[in-house]
Amino acid sequence: MFEGVTEHAQRRRPEPSTCPKASLFASSSFFPPPAFFPSSSSPTLVTAGNDDDSPLSSMPTVVPPCATMSTPCPGQVLSSRRPPVPSSSRRSTRLPPELIDLIIDYLHLDKPTLQHFALASRRWLRSVRYHLFHHVRVLASPDDSSRAFGPFIHFLETHPHLGHYIREVELCGNSSRRHDLDSFAELDGEQLIPIVRRLPFLHTLILSQVYVVPPSATGSWTEFTMQLRKLVWNEIYSDCEGAQWLATIFKVYDTLHILDPIPVLTETSPALMNMPADSFNLLEHVRSLVIESRNDPMSLGKIEGLMPFIMKKVASLELLLELEEKQQVGRLEAFIKSKGESVKHLRLDIDDVQIFQKQSASLMRSGVNLTVVCPQLQSLHLCLHSSYPTEVTNDHWGYGTAVLADGPRSLRRLTIGMVTSEDNPYTMDLEIDWSQFERALLSLKDLECVRFQMEGERDGWRTTAECAQPLEDCWREYLQERLPALRARGIMRFLE
Repeated sequence: MFEGVTEHAQRRRPEPSTCPKASLFASSSFFPPPAFFPSSSSPTLVTAGNDDDSPLSSMPTVVPPCATMSTPCPGQVLSSRRPPVPSSSRRSTRLPPELIDLIIDYLHLDKPTLQHFALASRRWLRSVRYHLFHHVRVLASPDDSSRAFGPFIHFLETHPHLGHYIREVELCGNSSRRHDLDSFAELDGEQLIPIVRRLPFLHTLILSQVYVVPPSATGSWTEFTMQLRKLVWNEIYSDCEGAQWLATIFKVYDTLHILDPIPVLTETSPALMNMPADSFNLLEHVRSLVIESRNDPMSLGKIEGLMPFIMKKVASLELLLELEEKQQVGRLEAFIKSKGESVKHLRLDIDDVQIFQKQSASLMRSGVNLTVVCPQLQSLHLCLHSSYPTEVTNDHWGYGTAVLADGPRSLRRLTIGMVTSEDNPYTMDLEIDWSQFERALLSLKDLECVRFQMEGERDGWRTTAECAQPLEDCWREYLQERLPALRARGIMRFLE
């Protein structure tokens, strides 16, 4: 009967985590024999005081050695359980999800830290993936030239959930900048269409150093279409049919970048080139057009290939060109006049401005002031050589002064991008008529700010305007000394 009661009590009450010998001293009627303790230790007897009149007040109280010694008793099991914590401090502090997302958004470009965040908490993983897979750069596989992007297609097929996080994808045919057709990867419809089909939230497509091969059957061009916010052609081989195929598939509604297009040896389609201006509506929703083609001697011809496309909504036009002869000035002016009816921001980076100066002493009478053909112009970005030989520097700043003097009076913002020589970046002995330049600026009554910056070299598919750098302190002091009225008016700014 006793054993049954004992077993029942043990089942209902858990075993205490303290020393098993201490439980024996809970009863005051039991005193263990001396042999129970090790020879090196003995129980401590504490005599109770006489304040209590009960019979137990005169009985000794046994304090086990486990309670007085720092070393555990033989057979004692030390508990790893921590002492109880008050309920108020036991609750863990959890940040709101909105605050966690703000912290993760701040780390958008810090990929190593984002990877640590992804491994730290499952709750953070989804937010981190939006940044880790926001921009994906895919290098072509050298194993199969006909299926250079086949491994990426296989990755999207086996990981379909990751395609929902990709917003920008760059298909790069060659990691090096070799302008050789044989080193470029072939990109046809059997690769491009399966890729973009698996990226439902894609808004930016960048094609770098690829050879675009359109389908032979033009009837299949409209089987799949997709809206894009931004389309970048970065050093691609493409004839006019390839460009038309890309414009047919992707309905670009914001930005089109054409960076250093490289001409192929195939002939241009006469039917396309002989089309009158503004015949195709494939690019009618483009609001920003950037063309940088300094390394291409046929760059103006490529620009004229865009003449048949309707682009009435272009509000920002950025041109970086090299002109070889005077006849090209009129052709460039015709292109800007065709596409610049609604342009509010114009960026001009023309290396050989001497062509403009040779036309006539007055840019307005010769009709080559490209800002005049943009009646709604509010922002102008001029790139002027500043540390080259004296004659080149004088031509550039003289051209800029004439443009400002004869340009539209509606200008509100002006950016001067200073192009310096790599050999003499700090050469500041410029023979420029600064007073005339300052008078041209002050004649613009609605001008709100003039910002000076250092033009940078293009980094990959980023434009030169996006790679601009702040001016050195020596250049800032130099400009402030020579443009005192502009500084006093409080509209002189520097890129920070």
